[in-house]
Amino acid sequence: MRPLLLSTSTSYELALSHRSDLIWCGSLITHVEERVAADLLRFFYRQLSDDGVCVFTTHGRRSVRFIQDKTLTYHLTEDAQQRVVYGYEATGYGYADYPDQTGYGISIVSHQRILEMAKEVGDWSEVLFKENGWDNHQDVYAFVKRTAP
Repeated sequence: MRPLLLSTSTSYELALSHRSDLIWCGSLITHVEERVAADLLRFFYRQLSDDGVCVFTTHGRRSVRFIQDKTLTYHLTEDAQQRVVYGYEATGYGYADYPDQTGYGISIVSHQRILEMAKEVGDWSEVLFKENGWDNHQDVYAFVKRTAP
């Protein structure tokens, strides 16, 4: 097993010389805008071996409730909180930068929007969705890449 720690401003630039049977990505999609999340999903798909599994987390409905009732505002300004919730309710993907940062903030994604994004990537199937499955907070997804017939 070869762990991977990479950092680049655009995930479409990421490329590895090998494919992986398992990809785990915790608490990254939770902090990026939709375009970057889509790029990450494409990268994960490309890097998976046939029948490989990709597991990742997102913020979901619970995070919307946290922001709305002010239980947890993720250090966002009031305006940013409203933008995240509005985006989530309007399109299934809400995002706002942290104060004084660009390209890094909080995203909240609906289950339906993740399914749509994953379908646009390729031939893989959701095999697990556990709402609030990580630390009773983030939603957990697992997708398996199907072997070509």
